Amino acid sequence: MTSAGGVTQPRHIRPNATYAICRRVEGRRYLLRPDAAMSALFTWVLAVTAPAFGVEVHVATVMSTHFHLVVTVPDESVSDFMHRLDLRLAKALQVLRRFVKGVVWAPGQLSIVELVTTEAVVEAIAYAIVNPVKAGLVYAAADWPGVTAAAADIGERVLSATKPTFYFTGKQWAAEASLRLTLPPCLRALGDDERARGLIAAEVEIQEAAARKYVKEQRWNVWGRHAVMSASAAA
Repeated sequence: MTSAGGVTQPRHIRPNATYAICRRVEGRRYLLRPDAAMSALFTWVLAVTAPAFGVEVHVATVMSTHFHLVVTVPDESVSDFMHRLDLRLAKALQVLRRFVKGVVWAPGQLSIVELVTTEAVVEAIAYAIVNPVKAGLVYAAADWPGVTAAAADIGERVLSATKPTFYFTGKQWAAEASLRLTLPPCLRALGDDERARGLIAAEVEIQEAAARKYVKEQRWNVWGRHAVMSASAAA
């Protein structure tokens, strides 16, 4: 489902559908600045929340002002999954960022788009990976200091994090949580995981080159890792 202007457009939700998801911070604040505590928090919350809904995570890229996911959801629970993820992250961010003023997430700025073709899935995964480059924050996707992935990670990498010490203090919470980045069902169906990762890698290369060209045309100075990490996350 895609929300625009605070209005949710109804649509039929298919089982085992793959989605590109983007969630933005209110006021473009750097509440998701990719410091170690933020990256660990996001990883742990995602690893705790996704399995509870049977959600497969294919890629996650956390920018300073928003995050991207590509996921496959077994049933109609994609909105419930995002509600739970957003709520847990928001409550923890209230503490991590020293009690955020106002809301954390921008109203009407949750985008959930179903990807109906293999090409669309590959493009969405590559888009998430390359997003820090297109935003002019780093020169190469591999330079992004926060939560992200490479094409070679899809279907291979396990994200792990320990429970944040500043929140989720109850005994019901797992002390450590892990989550494997899986290949989407449409790419698993190719029967060749290396070929599938190769398709993603080729698309990343294309999009990364286009992103660098775009940044150059805009005459932006690339921030670099140090500037990204030094940006104020004040609420």
